[in-house]
Parts: sequence; structure tokens; C-alpha cells
Amino acid sequence: MNVVARLARRLLRAADNACAALSPGLLPKAGSLVGVNFHALYADRAEMENLSLAPNQDMTVEDLRRFLELMLQSGWQAVSAQQVDQGLPPGGHYLLLTFDDGYFNHTRALAVLEQFHAPGLFFISSRHVVEGKGFWWDALARELRLRGASDDEVETETARMKIGQHEQIEQALRVRFGRDALKPRGDLDRPLAPDELRDFSRHRWVSIGNHTRDHAILPNCTPQEMKLQIEGCQADLAAITGHRPLAIAYPNGDYSRETVQAARAAGLRLGWTVRPCANRLMPRDSDPARMTLGRHHVWGGEDFALQCRKIRAGFIPGHLLKSLMMSAY
Repeated sequence: MNVVARLARRLLRAADNACAALSPGLLPKAGSLVGVNFHALYADRAEMENLSLAPNQDMTVEDLRRFLELMLQSGWQAVSAQQVDQGLPPGGHYLLLTFDDGYFNHTRALAVLEQFHAPGLFFISSRHVVEGKGFWWDALARELRLRGASDDEVETETARMKIGQHEQIEQALRVRFGRDALKPRGDLDRPLAPDELRDFSRHRWVSIGNHTRDHAILPNCTPQEMKLQIEGCQADLAAITGHRPLAIAYPNGDYSRETVQAARAAGLRLGWTVRPCANRLMPRDSDPARMTLGRHHVWGGEDFALQCRKIRAGFIPGHLLKSLMMSAY
């Protein structure tokens, strides 16, 4: 990332924080659904010294607990994907917790979900589970850091790789770093195993969602490849858990009209992006907004009260900019 881009990011972040601090801190207009998104969960901050995972949200289990406690105390009600699909009562303020990719470390969330009686929706990239392979962004970050790369350099290289298809990305990593480049280094960076996912899916506060077979960035795929990625994941997850998911999270948040059509054709009823916005309630099955719902990222080690205010605020410049950049549908 060059100096100009770094400065622009700092200025935008400062503007976001100022808008959040100046917002009244009240709940938004009644009748809204907020999705929040997590990736890996660290046991504690000391575990972040382990370089197996890509730099991401730096969330610990305690961070998750503190954030959820603040949101619930602020008047939000945690709901499940099934409740969203069936239609939420008007006038409420609803929160859906989502976790992407299918890491084994997501099992650490269970104690928090149980404590607050909060459902979690876990989006699974099924071939990682079936084959036990690691996630390419973690492998890339680990290998680059071992070679002295900074987090900015890792971020730049990761963004560059995302323009390719998953087979090209994974093959490039094996050529560059060796045939075992995608082999997980331990429980922190590995996916759930099939038997672990089966047991995990039966937990009272867990539901399972589609994240494609290979974490494929769907607009990079042909229509046939989109179909195989989405329907193949549905079939894999049904074989492992006994249930076909009703929700999909588009990898990287990227989607298109063709992506939404392919998801609907596979029987999926809810679709999640990473546009940071509140969602209006959708009483009708035919409402197209059901397939392009927004989610907020939450960052560990930062002021959670301020982050909650950002989620509640009516205007945050960075949120608006990201939403505009992702308006592909």
C-alpha cells in the first residue's frame, strides 16, 4: 500500500470515528436487521503471535463476548437465520452473528453463544472441510511473513491474488512455496473435519450456511462454475450435516445478478454480502433484498462502544463508500 493510500485510509477512519462519536448513540429506526461478520477466533491476544493466520479482525473469544454483551445491552435482539427467513416481527432491532469459512477455531464461539442464548450462522467452504486443506490467504500471509513481508505488503499481495480463480490461486501458491503450502499448521488455521462439522451443526445455537465449495469469488467464475460451486457446497453440507443450508455468504462479499440467480436456483433463500449497512425487514419471500443483505465487520482490540455506535449511526463515510463500491446488483 503506497503512502497516499495509507493516508487516505487514516483520514477516512478518522472521519468515521468522528461521525460515530457525534451520533446520538440511539438505536436506528425501528424495524432493522444488522448482520455482523467474524472470521478466525483467537483464544487470547498472546495467540496472535502465531503467524498461521492472515491479518484480519484480531478477534479473541473475550472480544466476541464483550461486543455481544454491549449490543444486547443496547437493545438489540439476537436472532437466527431461520427467524430471518420466516419473517421478523415489525418494530424490533435484530442482530445476526455470522462466522465465515469453517475454521475449527469457530468452536470457541460456542461458550459465548450459550452464555447469551445467541444463535450463530456459520458459513462453510465445504471442500476445505472434506479435504482438510488450509485457506489460501492464511498460507500466503504465513509464507510472506516468514520472508519478512509487512502486513501492508501481505494485504496488497492478497488483493492481487483475489482477481484469479481459486484453482489458479492455489496452484500458484504450491509452485511458489511448495506442494505443502496449503497444509494447515495446527488447530488454529485448519478447517473443521467432517465429523467435527456434523457434531458442531447439531449444537442448539448453531446453523450452517453455504460459502461455496472452494471459497470461490463467484463473479470471477463462469455461470457453470458458479452453479457447481454453490450447488456442490449444498450437496456436500447436506451429506455431512443432513441439512441443506438456507443461506449463503458470497466469498469476499462479491456478487452479481448471475450469482444471485444461481443461489436462488440452488434453493437458497438468504444471501449475505459485506456491505456495512442495516437491513430493512423483509416480510415477503419474493423480496430481492433477501439475497443481498449487508454485514458489518467487527475489529478486535478496538473500542467496542465506538464500533457499536458506528453500527447504529445513520451516516458513516466509510460505510457509505464501501456500500457504493459494492453496489453490483
